[in-house]
Amino acid sequence: MDQTVSLKGVGDGLRLHIGVPMAREKLLAEISPLFDRIRQLASGARITVDASGEDPDLLPFLRDFLIREYAVAEVIPVETVQPRQQESRKRQRDVDKSWENRKSDVLMMCGRVRSGQRIQAKGHLVLMGDVNPGGEVIAGGDLIILGSLCGMAMAGQTQKKDAIIVALDFRPTLLHIGQQVSSGPFGSGNKNPEYAFLREDTIIVEDYLGNPPFGRLPWPEFRA
Repeated sequence: MDQTVSLKGVGDGLRLHIGVPMAREKLLAEISPLFDRIRQLASGARITVDASGEDPDLLPFLRDFLIREYAVAEVIPVETVQPRQQESRKRQRDVDKSWENRKSDVLMMCGRVRSGQRIQAKGHLVLMGDVNPGGEVIAGGDLIILGSLCGMAMAGQTQKKDAIIVALDFRPTLLHIGQQVSSGPFGSGNKNPEYAFLREDTIIVEDYLGNPPFGRLPWPEFRA
């Protein structure tokens, strides 16, 4: 059987349980000794009230009393705790996904990759320069060429099917994304930025500005 009135710590606050409706004077006589014993702990705490019966004036009465006498931070009904916990978990998921809480796994290089040369990265690779015919650029994740791509490009090595290859001037001799390989021809010839990606295990090349791959994202997010 539940105690008539009890107080216990729950999560980051205190829960006040009131098992049966009672007169205000009797209720204060039950509550006061409980809070007197933990006055310092109660100060600044959040109090969740779990009360039987339907008394719309009970919560405001307890809020005024507990804030005045014990300086608690807030007094809320128990039914609001679960939505708050769900919102807290949602916020934590958002924090976990936030780019502010991630360490970069990007290799950024500059210069020209000439014939016979190779650059390889375990994660994403950004090259500020050109890849000449016969040059090779290989990335475990996405591959971004801020220049002309005229050599061999490999992204998503070896199992990352959502990797993309982007270049300002897209004229590769060979594309390799995940396990799929294509020898082209590639590029529209007008030097617009283009990108390659997998669609149903087929390498597709599209205009980056006309059909941006991440244009529908509502907010910037971490790219794994």
